[in-house]
Amino acid sequence: HTQRLWCIFSDGSVTPVYTYDSKYGNERVSLLDCPLSQFAIDQLWKLNQTLRVYLASTNTTTKKRKIPILKAFVSVPVVSVISSNSSQESFTLCTSPLQNSAKYLVQWIEFHRLVGFSKFVIYNTSDTNNHLSTIINIYTQKYPGLVDVVQWNFHTLGLVDVFPERYFQVEALHDCLIRYGDQTEWLGMFDLDEYIVPL
Repeated sequence: HTQRLWCIFSDGSVTPVYTYDSKYGNERVSLLDCPLSQFAIDQLWKLNQTLRVYLASTNTTTKKRKIPILKAFVSVPVVSVISSNSSQESFTLCTSPLQNSAKYLVQWIEFHRLVGFSKFVIYNTSDTNNHLSTIINIYTQKYPGLVDVVQWNFHTLGLVDVFPERYFQVEALHDCLIRYGDQTEWLGMFDLDEYIVPL
């Protein structure tokens, strides 16, 4: 049976969900895009306003009522918007999920700073020896805003990647795009043994 998805806002307004699917081997990742109703747009422009959204499904064969299957709370962060006439391009680089592999992180960041990257996003799966924490603390003090850390630990949810050595790398790629795609002009995701070399 085909399932249709809907976004339901707290005032009862409903919008259809758009889905974007990608496959990696036997793994499938779906991104859900929830268009805002006029009520939702008005609410989000209010200061410190959080929006409640329900994801609902209906079976198109039986045309049953919309049944909520997920609830989310959304707020709009205040971010710096890149000026369209800015002469300096903005580059953001996300790491593939790190599993206690921060040994070469400083070398990787410093190289790409020289190349021109101005923002780094670290996807951290574990940091048992506190090596990553030490590095991040130094960067936070010396270069505020240069490095963000996204905690990427699914063990607590009991989830296992079909390719354990990747540790939800495809999902991290999509997460990086969603989190930072509208905050930067250029966005990439690389392993710590991968470098962008200008020609």
